[in-house]
Amino acid sequence: MPYPLNGWAKQDADMAPLPLAMQTLVDAAWQEVVDHPEFGLRPITRRQLYLYLQSTEPIRASYIWGWAALLTAQRVLPLFEQSLPNERLPSRLVTLADRVLLGRLPSSSWRISIYLEHAYHATGNSYGYDELELSTSAWCAGAAAYHALREVCGSTPLRSLNQITIVRSQQHVATDKLTDVDIGFCGQGDAAGMAALVYATLPDNRPELSRCKDFWSWWLSTVIPEAWHRATAKAAQHAHPADAARGERDRPDFGSQFRL
Repeated sequence: MPYPLNGWAKQDADMAPLPLAMQTLVDAAWQEVVDHPEFGLRPITRRQLYLYLQSTEPIRASYIWGWAALLTAQRVLPLFEQSLPNERLPSRLVTLADRVLLGRLPSSSWRISIYLEHAYHATGNSYGYDELELSTSAWCAGAAAYHALREVCGSTPLRSLNQITIVRSQQHVATDKLTDVDIGFCGQGDAAGMAALVYATLPDNRPELSRCKDFWSWWLSTVIPEAWHRATAKAAQHAHPADAARGERDRPDFGSQFRL
């Protein structure tokens, strides 16, 4: 299983607190998790967090959700590596995301485009494995890495949520009723939602929904403040993660096409 999670309110004492308005949204999100029968955090609620950041922190927003996506993908990556130790693609996606956020690689790099395209097809084809050979939790961990790199490179998480059409029991599902299961397996999720599915699914594909509460506790109390803290420091140097290494020459790598 993935590494143990920290509990609620484990924020680093040395870290500056979130702005009051943001903390209010985070607290409301946590209350939603507590009240949810399956301890879930709806995609529409996360989308509201992302849109709030975009409207109030236009410079730092991409850094904040980028760091949140990376930290989340890093947390669940070990489960994928345990399941498919010879498949290095998700690990490379996470490494690329880290390099972009640290300003060591521009998001416009040809290398990122190649990896994202490769990951899109690999994820859709279960990395070449039969569905029975690859657990749902491992697949979701790999998908979290894919979404993390996309989000780090400027893709707004869940931006198309209102356009998703899901039919359940012969009825269209309203946007505010969509779950991560609804959108995650059709490629419309985000890194956080895919990671939550990792924790909600045991390696033998049996559901373990109570673990969602632990995951969202960690994500809201630890990841969001940490992402805010890192973004605050980084935004002072660059206007946008996509521009972090804009002046850096992106030299071709004449080695393996998929080597970092």
